[in-house]
Amino acid sequence: MATREELDFINVRWGQLNALSKESAERAINFLMLTNAGGAVATLSFLGAVQTIRSQWAPQLALFFFILGIILVGVHTAVWVHHVEHMYKHWRIDSTRFLANQLSWDVLNADDDTRSERQVWLLYTLGYLSFACFVLGAFIGLVFTHF
Repeated sequence: MATREELDFINVRWGQLNALSKESAERAINFLMLTNAGGAVATLSFLGAVQTIRSQWAPQLALFFFILGIILVGVHTAVWVHHVEHMYKHWRIDSTRFLANQLSWDVLNADDDTRSERQVWLLYTLGYLSFACFVLGAFIGLVFTHF
């Protein structure tokens, strides 16, 4: 039978996962979306205001990177949602199994640790690729665009 401390930990852990997933996802997504969308808007405004610039490759390539960055944010969001759903679903299943004495405390926590790391590499990759798109778009736009 589970101790009161173990039951409390199960509830606390669920709350931590829920709050952490929301906070982390919101921060990353907001930052990446704002930087890439801001770059895209600035580039589109520039292209609209200066007719001679429209034929240059640099602003068009910069715009491409900003848009690609926005797309990567969307993919990142989708992967994050599925990752959190997977963690929550399996935490709920494993908690129920633990409470029914079908799973040990150590296995419950080890499995949760393993699931927490499941998609982290992909999330980091997508986030950094989106940020790289912003940096490349800004660099290309600033360095290679001729007025």
